[in-house]
Amino acid sequence: MSTTRNSNAKGKGKQPKKFVEHKDAALQLASIIADEQEGKAKNRIAKHHIQAQAPTRTAKARPSSKDKLKEVKAAIKAERTRIKKEKAKARKQETNQLPGATSNGDRRSHRDQPDPTMKKKKRVAFA
Repeated sequence: MSTTRNSNAKGKGKQPKKFVEHKDAALQLASIIADEQEGKAKNRIAKHHIQAQAPTRTAKARPSSKDKLKEVKAAIKAERTRIKKEKAKARKQETNQLPGATSNGDRRSHRDQPDPTMKKKKRVAFA
């Protein structure tokens, strides 16, 4: 049992795998891949940088939804006050045109005066 392996003596033992014959080619390939990846990353950063700057310019020009809501509410309020004033003017003109109105400022409406043809209602008290 004194047999020894002759494979070690010949130098044909387990050899490392070779993917590239020339080491310079492997380094060159790695640098090319790294440059490509770096270029892509710079492009992505530039796109995000441009997109981040653009909304700040347009946000000032365009009013926000809260501002729009405030404007609409103000317009509605103005419209209501205008209608209210018109109604008040119409009522005032109506009272001025009634036949019971006098020049000394006694303006009683026709509705407030009792109708002389109507009989008074009797009041009934329950015990």
